[in-house]
Amino acid sequence: MTYFITELDKLSHAEIDDLKHASDFTLEAEICRLSQHRVTSIEAAEQDGRFVVHVTRDGRPDRRWLFQDVTFAEGAAVTLWNLKQINPTAKMWLSCEDGRAEIVGPDPLRGAIKARAAMNNDGARFSAWAAVAMYIDKCDTHGRKVDFDAGLDHVFWQIARYFEPLSA
Repeated sequence: MTYFITELDKLSHAEIDDLKHASDFTLEAEICRLSQHRVTSIEAAEQDGRFVVHVTRDGRPDRRWLFQDVTFAEGAAVTLWNLKQINPTAKMWLSCEDGRAEIVGPDPLRGAIKARAAMNNDGARFSAWAAVAMYIDKCDTHGRKVDFDAGLDHVFWQIARYFEPLSA
């Protein structure tokens, strides 16, 4: 079953129950081409796609919760954060064309960035995701505000907006 929702506070009791009993939540970057939905890069989903959340309950088929026109940062910082409040024991995953990795830690946005950085399949190439993850870790370690350069790619600029209220 697919739910088209934008606000978790608009869910029915049955839908909230599904979320409370989920074993996994997966934030997935998706694009639709020629009526075919497929996993894509986070950057492509930001431009021409969307982000969906798959809700898994053991022994039941996945449910897709579609968050239309939501950025990666909003999906991780808002949607996954709210899902974590509803069900703190469910595992969280990030899925994109480069793979699937678990989102760990108390902050889903930081965890999603680290998950994406871990997917860097080309060991010889240092990705922007790895650089951003290392920078965030360094800021967190030294108690500094996460403050991105304004000249960043759109995806990272969107991410930077969500760090303002999260950083001291």
